[in-house]
Amino acid sequence: MTKLNTKSIIFSLGILAISIFSLIPTPGYAVTCGEGGCNYTYNTYTKPAVVKEDNPKPFIDSIDPNYSYLGVGTKTITITGENFVLDSVGKVNGSNRPTTFIDSYHLLMQITGNDVNTYQSNGGFFITVFNPAPAGGYSNTIFFTISNDINGTSSNFTNTTQNQNGNNPNGNSNNLASNAIGSNGFTSYSLIQWVFFAIVVLLIVILVRRIYGGKEKYNATPLKHD
Repeated sequence: MTKLNTKSIIFSLGILAISIFSLIPTPGYAVTCGEGGCNYTYNTYTKPAVVKEDNPKPFIDSIDPNYSYLGVGTKTITITGENFVLDSVGKVNGSNRPTTFIDSYHLLMQITGNDVNTYQSNGGFFITVFNPAPAGGYSNTIFFTISNDINGTSSNFTNTTQNQNGNNPNGNSNNLASNAIGSNGFTSYSLIQWVFFAIVVLLIVILVRRIYGGKEKYNATPLKHD
């Protein structure tokens, strides 16, 4: 009975020890020993493959400004649309331009004075946005207009306000002012003359009234007799 109990206890302890060692983390390598010695085989970890989502195809809704004239330098164009990504690139007639990603709806793209000078004979150039692979692709095109006339159609690059017909409304006010101060109106010199003339007339009127008023007052006063 004592021997049976001793064997049972040893067997139970063996199972317990195996269970405890099975819970201990194994090293990053496996050891295989034989007559020639022990070989260490390191366990390799395979990182799960990351599947990158396809980039969408961009779309341009508008650009601001959309117009310029000869002689401008580097300008920044705001491209508004959708499906823009971090790697989106703005292009001028297919050539890359410095592009800054704002969000999926806005990009900033720089054009140079060379762009304006190069394509002025064509009346302007096309602006597109390109999203790289996977998928992605080119957006629709928006035309950027260039004029030889600095006083042409409205331009966001200038501080000059112009109407839809390309005329400067300040020009009309200037014409009205010139008409009012021109040969048919009063120049500053003529205005001074008229003011001087009005003062002289006013002085004459005051003097006449004083003379006639004094005479009437004299006639109205009874004469004193001694």
